[in-house]
Amino acid sequence: MFALAFICSLGSFYFGYSMVAINSTAKTLTSYYEWTDDESTSIISLLTGLVPAGAIVGALLGSVLAKCGRRFSCIVIDILGITGYLFMNLAIYGNNY
Repeated sequence: MFALAFICSLGSFYFGYSMVAINSTAKTLTSYYEWTDDESTSIISLLTGLVPAGAIVGALLGSVLAKCGRRFSCIVIDILGITGYLFMNLAIYGNNY
């Protein structure tokens, strides 16, 4: 029962983590891509604004997955979240040229 409650609570963690990840990397993105202040503000605002859109897609996906059962849907959503986290953190090792 504790494991199921832990898995269900990861949704809040993912949402908060995505907001922090965007805001904490703003300076790095700006210097790496050599954006001006206006470009940086516009692009970071766009990225931050896309988070609620992703939440809407996630809610719709969750309602479809709920028909398969709560446990299955929680596991699928956690796998998607962990996969996204790994892609994001392993991207620094990719060839950016």
